Amino acid sequence: MNFTEMGIGPLPGTLGFETAYINRTSPRDREKFEHLLSQSGEEIKDLYTYGIKYDLKAIELGYDHGVSRDFNENTRYGLTLKAPLGEKAGVVLDTQYYEFQKAGRVWERDWQAGQAAYDDDATWLNINLGLLLDKLRLGVSFSETKAELSNGQLGYAYFDHGDNVDGKMDAWTRSGNDFNNDGERTWQIGAEYDLSGHSLLGASLDGFKVMTIYKQGEFDATDPFSGRRTDVIERQNEYRLYYRFDEKEYSGLSVGLIYIDYRIDQDFVALVSAQPDNVVTGSEARVYLDYAF
Repeated sequence: MNFTEMGIGPLPGTLGFETAYINRTSPRDREKFEHLLSQSGEEIKDLYTYGIKYDLKAIELGYDHGVSRDFNENTRYGLTLKAPLGEKAGVVLDTQYYEFQKAGRVWERDWQAGQAAYDDDATWLNINLGLLLDKLRLGVSFSETKAELSNGQLGYAYFDHGDNVDGKMDAWTRSGNDFNNDGERTWQIGAEYDLSGHSLLGASLDGFKVMTIYKQGEFDATDPFSGRRTDVIERQNEYRLYYRFDEKEYSGLSVGLIYIDYRIDQDFVALVSAQPDNVVTGSEARVYLDYAF
């Protein structure tokens, strides 16, 4: 809902509001709608989210809030500064701060079952700097996580509102994507290049883009074999090739290839982490389709 386009208020810029209520979910790998579930399988009755965005072109302010009944409550504060550098270049500074809180008996049951991400609350700070130079985009990102967990596990920032439903938290392309362990500081650098105007073996590469991302996080965890706090470093290299359709009938559709290689220098972390699947060395390749409504 865009209040400015509706002619409500004399405010400069664009003011927008969005909200949602959910009591059933149908993840992509399941056929039917089902109840919302916590990490331990406890039923969550419902959740609601809302967000406010105020865009002044050079400055953008954002606020998002989501509540999963008796489970958790997440809040995001965002500030974006944008400056053009000529007709085909520009710089963007994007900062966001997240607060996560437990919200009742369902979270407590997850904690007792060893499935909670943190004790009472957690925070995540993220700062991104981007530079556009014609067809080249460059970016650097920093994030810091605080998510204390006192049951002997390594806590993490939990962005979602349940095991089978995502939260309204646009963090997945940021440096905190899975690099969100308690006490972790993460750096990410990335580059994207638009291949339009180039060709390969006589075939046009219009619509194709290539991207590479490197991220590295550092934190410490207790080694269960020695009982000592040990420094941990995790790294990830990511490579993407994707094509976005320009045809009107396929507007918003893109197809791509992704290759990801992840490494962590201390294997014991998987034994103490509250998100063990995210701290295992490995690599994978994916083919994906994306459609932006």
